[in-house]
Amino acid sequence: MNNVCLIGRLASDPSMSEAGGKRKAWFRLAVPRTRDEAEFFSVTAWENTANIVERHCQKGDRVGVQGRLSSREYEDKFKQRRESVEVVAHRVDFAGTRGSAPEPAGAVDDDMPF
Repeated sequence: MNNVCLIGRLASDPSMSEAGGKRKAWFRLAVPRTRDEAEFFSVTAWENTANIVERHCQKGDRVGVQGRLSSREYEDKFKQRRESVEVVAHRVDFAGTRGSAPEPAGAVDDDMPF
């Protein structure tokens, strides 16, 4: 079973593009690991979910993401084989904008650089 659920803050504004005639939103999500550390995940959303992300999400917003992990291999500009893992979101829930509601203990705080 390939399911992932994350709650964190957008570390960047969403980037929008089209691929194969479908709308795509891409952003980085900072998920707290400890009070002072976070894990960063690449998140891609498609079509309706991408449209919602574009209209309502911006850097610093707290969101919940549900989706699946997707991995791919590619060759970098130095001809080295690399692997990338990202979250393909099928649902993005809004958990408040930056500074709106108090965060639970251990959440990413306003001292984080994003």
